[in-house]
Amino acid sequence: QVWSIASAEANSNIFSIGTQDNGTNIHNLDYNNSTDNWMKVQGGDGFTTVIDNHNTGIVFHSDAQSIQTRLLRSNDYGITWNNNTNLIASLGVVADDSEFPIVQDPEIPNRIYAGFDDLWRSDDYGDHWTKISDLHVPQKNIKTIAICNAKPSNIYINYSSTVWFPAPLENMFWYSPDGGSHWYDRTAGLNAVYGGIISGIAVDPYKPNIVYVSFRCGTPKIMRSLDYGNTWSDLTSGL
Repeated sequence: QVWSIASAEANSNIFSIGTQDNGTNIHNLDYNNSTDNWMKVQGGDGFTTVIDNHNTGIVFHSDAQSIQTRLLRSNDYGITWNNNTNLIASLGVVADDSEFPIVQDPEIPNRIYAGFDDLWRSDDYGDHWTKISDLHVPQKNIKTIAICNAKPSNIYINYSSTVWFPAPLENMFWYSPDGGSHWYDRTAGLNAVYGGIISGIAVDPYKPNIVYVSFRCGTPKIMRSLDYGNTWSDLTSGL
């Protein structure tokens, strides 16, 4: 099973996938030392994979099943991996979910975010980390991180829930307008959705006030907010 796909914005010939039991694999049409242009660069489970937006040689691999919250970085297209040092081992965090999210800042190349029980930020490609939320959410693990491309200080996150039911749910969907200095609970406006699970968040690339949330399973829906998640409308009709 493919858990994640990452593409290199600077080079459309390069992308990577994280696969169940079969590690992280890179497809690189510019690199000939691999069968059919595929190269397996990490074993075990490959969950979240990220390719740097500016330097296509920098790749991240997460595997929280074989080693809890393991995050590795390669600076050479996956040939070597940061001396096999776990970039987040010193944080003392444990992922309740194997597929913890990793997102790169769209403007600052060396800045990445990782979601566990709280949101963490690194300004040096994962060598050092700072916790930028302290939300005390009982669900324990962040599932999705979404950042506005034009204004990356605007961040949306959601916590996992087995099913979005029964309402009212608490502390599941959050918004920060200032890079994590302040957080606002935006769950209440989504409590009209019953029986689904949040499967994705998308922010308008130019207008951080416009955000979309998709729900899967029992009640598949697309919800849209025009006011930073304060109120929501249902866009599902016609899909």
